[in-house]
Amino acid sequence: MAGAQVCTWPAEIMDVRVGASTRGEWLTRRSPDGQLWIERTALRTAERGYVQEDAPCGDGDGVLIRSGVTWAVDESALQLRLTPNLSFLPTTSSAVQWTSSALQGGQPVATLPVQAEVTGDLTGVTRATLGVRPSLQRGPVLLGGEVNVRADHGAVTVTGALGSRVQLPGATAGVQVRRDAAGYSGAGSVSAGRLTSRTLPPLSIALPLGGELTVQVEGDTSAAIVATAGTLVLTGIPIPNRAGAVTVTIRDEAGVRTERVTFPAPAHAMNDGDWQASASATVDARGVSTQVQGTLVRGAWLWAADGTWTARQAAGAVTATYRDGTRTLGLTTGLRQVQRDIQPRFGVTYQTQGLIRDVTWTAGAHATWSGAPQDRRAGVNLGLSADRWQVRASGDWTPDGVSVTTTGQWQVRPDLQVRAGGRWGPQQSAWQIGITWQVSPVTTAETRLGRDPALTVTVRPDDTFTLQAQVTPAESRVDLTGGGAAQLRASVSTRGTWQASASSVLVLTGGMQRWSRTGDSGVVILHTGMPDLPVQLDGAPAGRTDAQGTLLLPDVTPGARHTLSVRTDDLPIEVTVRDDRLTFTTQGQAGTELDWRANFTRLHAVTFFLRPGQPAAFGTVRSAGQDWSLDDLGRALLPDQSGEGQLLLDGESCPVAWTNTDTTVTCMTRPLP
Repeated sequence: MAGAQVCTWPAEIMDVRVGASTRGEWLTRRSPDGQLWIERTALRTAERGYVQEDAPCGDGDGVLIRSGVTWAVDESALQLRLTPNLSFLPTTSSAVQWTSSALQGGQPVATLPVQAEVTGDLTGVTRATLGVRPSLQRGPVLLGGEVNVRADHGAVTVTGALGSRVQLPGATAGVQVRRDAAGYSGAGSVSAGRLTSRTLPPLSIALPLGGELTVQVEGDTSAAIVATAGTLVLTGIPIPNRAGAVTVTIRDEAGVRTERVTFPAPAHAMNDGDWQASASATVDARGVSTQVQGTLVRGAWLWAADGTWTARQAAGAVTATYRDGTRTLGLTTGLRQVQRDIQPRFGVTYQTQGLIRDVTWTAGAHATWSGAPQDRRAGVNLGLSADRWQVRASGDWTPDGVSVTTTGQWQVRPDLQVRAGGRWGPQQSAWQIGITWQVSPVTTAETRLGRDPALTVTVRPDDTFTLQAQVTPAESRVDLTGGGAAQLRASVSTRGTWQASASSVLVLTGGMQRWSRTGDSGVVILHTGMPDLPVQLDGAPAGRTDAQGTLLLPDVTPGARHTLSVRTDDLPIEVTVRDDRLTFTTQGQAGTELDWRANFTRLHAVTFFLRPGQPAAFGTVRSAGQDWSLDDLGRALLPDQSGEGQLLLDGESCPVAWTNTDTTVTCMTRPLP
């Protein structure tokens, strides 16, 4: 070693293998004068960065290693272990490219939500409602309507609305006209703003050997990176509006390891310099009412203002929220006018938190003074939480007196949770204890004692239906909810009341239609080219493709990460796939075209004959650089396309050609002598 070149090893160790067996048989050698030499080809790419100078060696070419590298000899395994020093390696920066492909909306989408409900009781009174809300979205324009029909005691009431919304980059405007029991009303709204993406600060990852990385944001996006040795600085990692962690999984020659970096919740819901503003107005029989709102972030301060005005009263307030790490300070001031009475209002809140060993504590205080005595209050709160328990307590003062509220929760076991709480005040005091027990993977029992006692048993056999029974001193009831393309609900109680409802949404786009449970999110038109193909969306069944291999997915969320997948075990033997999953995001609610056809290949069975009546059993078909083995009947599964090649069997060969409709193929010519 440079600066420490003479090594004293046991005399019998003349050759030492470098690293584990996966490194090959390259050896380090000792020269007669006791210096350490390592063959250049024995070094990893990263380790070659430690070469200080080339030097001759009696046993062959070797290299000197800089003194910055540490090493140790395992005499029992005859291994030399090198530990690189990152200070000698370069630092690279990588903007994370997320594997989710962003899909832009394109096709116009029409939706027809339908909701029906029937209720009744033992007296024979029955009420029925039917609601239909058609809408059409084309590009940035959304047209919508609403019709509600209600039958009650033989009387039929019809209400409805018509509206439109235009969504442009950074701005949205909409109008609506409604008719209900109070008469006609009209409303208009406009909003604008600047919202920038949220990313983590640069994240440094040490890679002594280089390798493959997977960057996973907790519960959100993920990305894969191939990096060279050195220090990798990751930038552009998106974060949600909550606390969480980023897990980096590293795979290199040394194995697999993970690094987990936590991040706190962002100071505010927006970045520094972001802003939002909106205004709305409603005109009805009572007059005109307006509302304005605005939000601005400057540094650690978030400023918010809102105001309302009607014919009878007006109100306005300004709120400033300051956040610095674990501390939050909020200030509020405003006025409210009722007729000629003007009521000022001032408020202040403070919250902080800390950590004592493994216990997190929070503490805060708030106070509000108003011209209206009923709005005056002050209070404090304290919280303690650990891995399996948490306790909260608060005290409030109002002109009526002092009240105290406490709550606690303890996860006794993974299947058993205990909760307790109480409130003591000048007007009313109450307490409650709750126990939740996961009886089985599909059955949960919960009991409440104290105020509003109840026993509830919930059975969820799958993701489709939920059955719940609840017993209270006042009444007992049974509820059934669930459904596939429709949301169904039915309930009956010991008081004699019953209710049944169903809701579903018909989604139409690109010449396709499908009933959905929600229909309020994005829509994806999936092309696979494979009919009757079972597809899963985020691990749940999403349906089967039609005769053209197309499937409409109406329940994706714009801006969220989704994963399409197919279970290869469910596919016919003649179907092969390149990848069993595809990750994507959508940018809007308009219909998005997602072409996955190149991922699927359909094969068809072809029987080859060397001579008429003689199947080429256990032969080989060579075509386009690939060999296809034939079974004992001379059959093989070939791509569903035309092709040509050579049939090989027992030293004989001959040319063959076929189309995607042929089921048998015979040698075209006899082999040349």
